[in-house]
Amino acid sequence: MGFQTQVNLYPAPGIVGTSASANPIATIDAGPGALVAGSNGLVVGNFAWISGTTNLGGGTASNACPTAAPYAPDGFSLNQHEALITAWLGQASTVIPAGLPCTLAGRGDFWAVANSSAAVRGNKVFANLYNGAVLAAATGTSPSVNIGTNASITASVTAGVMTVTAVASGTLAIGQLIQGAGIPANVYIQSLGTGTGGTGTYNLTDATVTVASETITATSPAGVGGASVTYDTTSASATLTVSAVAYGVIQVGMPISGAGIPAGTYISALGTGTGGAGTYTLSQNASASETGATGTLSAWIETPFYVLSDGNPGDLIKIGVLN
Repeated sequence: MGFQTQVNLYPAPGIVGTSASANPIATIDAGPGALVAGSNGLVVGNFAWISGTTNLGGGTASNACPTAAPYAPDGFSLNQHEALITAWLGQASTVIPAGLPCTLAGRGDFWAVANSSAAVRGNKVFANLYNGAVLAAATGTSPSVNIGTNASITASVTAGVMTVTAVASGTLAIGQLIQGAGIPANVYIQSLGTGTGGTGTYNLTDATVTVASETITATSPAGVGGASVTYDTTSASATLTVSAVAYGVIQVGMPISGAGIPAGTYISALGTGTGGAGTYTLSQNASASETGATGTLSAWIETPFYVLSDGNPGDLIKIGVLN
């Protein structure tokens, strides 16, 4: 355990993955030790899917949807102190190692981290199909978040406003972690100022930060935010031809929306494309031929949970089922 490096002015409102109220919690039924973390471990405070069920109602829990066909997660991974510190001299961990017992909840009020965008009370909670992270968005939408790309920039910060004068690599976006000399831990881009990915101003989550011009890194949040693409389709064909990707990485299982694409369609297989331009197989045939259309791919699926408290990207928020 290392030495303490900072003291917060106010205590944290809660701990990720723990109960946020005295309301009842309904857990996913499984026999003693029957539900365990999958081969990659299980992150508490994120959503999870169960596969390989047993006659005891258990199986393995993963933070990623196990099939190409996207479906809602089986539950929310509770923080009941099963996570272990396995890294040498590590100070904290939210990962339950593979094979150890875990608990998923289908109902209750919990603390979670707002991912990539601000959370507003009353929003629906969406789960990332690839890491189980939490996103707040309007009910019935198919959200896609421009998470940018990891960037190296030259910038100064005055009272929480970052002024970028040069971008050596990457693009900036809301939700990115900002790191540099004199910048405290866990500071993120909260909103855009005059900048829209390159030079300009950006508003940070900590209004007390002030640093002179220096090299700063902006790290995109873990997981996949979705993608925006330009594509062609042929009527009654399941082949999608992507000519350009504005942002993001295309992955199998992503729901896609756009002209000529029926509702409920997702990417079922890779063709010549492996995340960028190329061909992909749709889960059903296109309904019309399109050339140069703009489409959105989502990495998120709606859950029964709602946002119960406001928060900025990276903040702890309360989530819960309303009925």
